[in-house]
Amino acid sequence: MPVTTLNKIIHLLLTGTLVLMALAGVLLVQGVIPSIPPLSASAYLSSPAVVFLATLLIVPVVLLIGLITDGLTHILVRRHTEAVMKHPWVLAITFTAFDYEQYLAHDRTIQPLLDSELDSETMVETPAARGRLRRSFATGIFLKTANKDAIDWAIQHYSMYLFATSGVLVVFAILLWAPFATRLAWPARTALIAGDALALWVLAHSSIEKYLYTYEVTYRHAILVLKEGSRVAKEQLSSAAGQTG
Repeated sequence: MPVTTLNKIIHLLLTGTLVLMALAGVLLVQGVIPSIPPLSASAYLSSPAVVFLATLLIVPVVLLIGLITDGLTHILVRRHTEAVMKHPWVLAITFTAFDYEQYLAHDRTIQPLLDSELDSETMVETPAARGRLRRSFATGIFLKTANKDAIDWAIQHYSMYLFATSGVLVVFAILLWAPFATRLAWPARTALIAGDALALWVLAHSSIEKYLYTYEVTYRHAILVLKEGSRVAKEQLSSAAGQTG
């Protein structure tokens, strides 16, 4: 599902900011930040030119960090979304089993409709590749025929899926680091690990739920369009047969 340029920029800014906040927290715990001499805000922020130049520097850096994180998230997380959802225990702990059943029901419904529309040469053999092809064609039908409000609704949900998966990667990285945060006392370290685990669970639920809902809406609309097109084609064939008979 493609997203608008504005949604993509917002996603990258939010992701970059999240990474910087996480990095600042790690450096603070490790004692790196206090070793830096304190800066006088009034000395640097009194000049509008300095504020403007700082903004020009910070925004590209945040976007770059967001872009790198988004790329890593695509490689390490999003590429495996479909495979992860096939494990019943993942659906159970994220409370998304019903959403997945709805998604599969729509996928099974659209499969024969799309197979009848596509040439046999375009159909690939592996189930994963066939699934990607169905999602791609269903998305094309949806974007071509749906109204603007429906498209905006789907894009917003997919944008939230993108940000949630980036959050999964960042929080998981913090969770891996937390047991080795030796500067923290065990109670504080335990609280950090528990908080990260809770955040990871919430983000995993949100990622799967937003992904499934986006394609559930897409499939539902494409199914209606394909069935309507099939009905119209049959009526036209019947009418033509009647005229020739």
